[in-house]
Amino acid sequence: EVEVAKGPVSLPVDVSINGVDFTTSSLMYKYHQIVAVSMLQPNHGPVSGGTSVILIGDYFDDEMVSLTCWFGKAKVTPKLFNSTTLLCRSPPSLRPTSVQ
Repeated sequence: EVEVAKGPVSLPVDVSINGVDFTTSSLMYKYHQIVAVSMLQPNHGPVSGGTSVILIGDYFDDEMVSLTCWFGKAKVTPKLFNSTTLLCRSPPSLRPTSVQ
């Protein structure tokens, strides 16, 4: 039976060329859960932008440097409130588009 962690887990990584002698640096590797979004609100706003879009989900982590909201082709860095809530401010758009 494999136990699945409910949040990020860091484990040491050591290397051996003979299976007996290992490095002693113990560099850490961090596993993250896959981010899941269950709700976003509101799901629309003006083409002028500036709408605060709240995303509710699971496993948001401030150490995930690639955490990004996309409004069409416009990239927005979200504000992280906690592991279940993000805020993305919608950018201006030339035409109506959807959030990804």
